Amino acid sequence: GVGLDFNDYRQYQLGDDYRYIDWNLYSRLEQLFLKEFIAERGLNVYFLIDRSESMSYPDQKKFILTKKIAAALFYISISHFDEAEAIFFADELKESTGKMRGKTKIKRVFNILENVKCRGKTNIERVVNLFISREKSSGLVFIISDFLDNNFLETLKIIKSRGWNIFLLNIKDNSYEIDFQGQFVLEDIETKRTKDIVIDAETIKEYNNIKKKFYNKIENFTNQYQINYLDIDLNNDLMEILLSVLKYRIQ
Repeated sequence: GVGLDFNDYRQYQLGDDYRYIDWNLYSRLEQLFLKEFIAERGLNVYFLIDRSESMSYPDQKKFILTKKIAAALFYISISHFDEAEAIFFADELKESTGKMRGKTKIKRVFNILENVKCRGKTNIERVVNLFISREKSSGLVFIISDFLDNNFLETLKIIKSRGWNIFLLNIKDNSYEIDFQGQFVLEDIETKRTKDIVIDAETIKEYNNIKKKFYNKIENFTNQYQINYLDIDLNNDLMEILLSVLKYRIQ
């Protein structure tokens, strides 16, 4: 948030705000002096929001929850006089709210969040590189995604080394299980590539192991490099999610 830090005194001049006169000093020196303050800068807060095709599955639920979280955290940020910006991404930076400060702009933010649709392929590595080349001053960046992408972890080390505080919010459906077997043609929701596959008990076991290792790798990496990470299930209560995020921010 924004505060005022005392900087110095200067002599009162006609037209100055009398509320900043130091009357204690006047009683000793019989001269009017004004207190001068420096505005403490608010935090720069950014929300990088994944709007690639994978966020639309299942039934837009991931993306709906993502937008609710982003809207709530955006409002909290600008309520504390932070400067905030939400930027959607797929394989590059896409729609943006622009940088905003003050609660009067929140309706415009909500309208932008509501109207963005899921499109495109995920490339978090490229997006983070584009972001840090654009933003020269560090701050706090939330990356809200399902993180179904490869080779992006090393890029997080770069942004961390430049003084950024990073918070990964991983949106996923922990209740989803493969409960079918047989021969299928699978289609990648983002690339539209297809693959013939036979799903049996062994395939399901291998899939679950790969998924577990994938998410464990992200979590272990964030622990090693002191990056905030929160695993968010689609069925989690929004208030509980927000309280968990704010608890991290306080620490």
